[in-house]
Amino acid sequence: MSDDDKEFTIEWLVNEFKSSVEAAVKYGYLKARVTEHPVYGHPLLDATYIKVSDFNLWRGTGLVGKSTHIVEIEKLIDFQNPNHSRYSPKLAAAVAAWKAVELAHDPSPKQAITKWLRENADEYWLKNNTGEVNETAIEEIAKVANWQYTGGAPVKQK
Repeated sequence: MSDDDKEFTIEWLVNEFKSSVEAAVKYGYLKARVTEHPVYGHPLLDATYIKVSDFNLWRGTGLVGKSTHIVEIEKLIDFQNPNHSRYSPKLAAAVAAWKAVELAHDPSPKQAITKWLRENADEYWLKNNTGEVNETAIEEIAKVANWQYTGGAPVKQK
């Protein structure tokens, strides 16, 4: 059955959409004037207001229909977003390299990471003013992303 052939109850769709809106408000993707419970501090949904213009902006973000869990996961990977106010190219590069070289055939993880970082230096701002790869940054990032703490190349299996 393809995704286009799936069916959902209206109740499920309403609950999924409600969860999506709540998550968007909670994590700041959708502006809202939130009224909190005076004793318990949780948001009172029937007293929380969203401007139509803000809702329409949020609809264009691609987050509509995403449940709280999906938005929470996306918040965990905000460090990969170059537009984020706390974006760190070195952090993003370290994680991207760590993920990318899992199956590399280089003699050691550090060598594979270093190679990957050089190949992707433009994307993670790892070049100096003259356009050359910043070898110091590459070395620092490779140390962080390297999961093989013992030195030297791994022993080859016979």
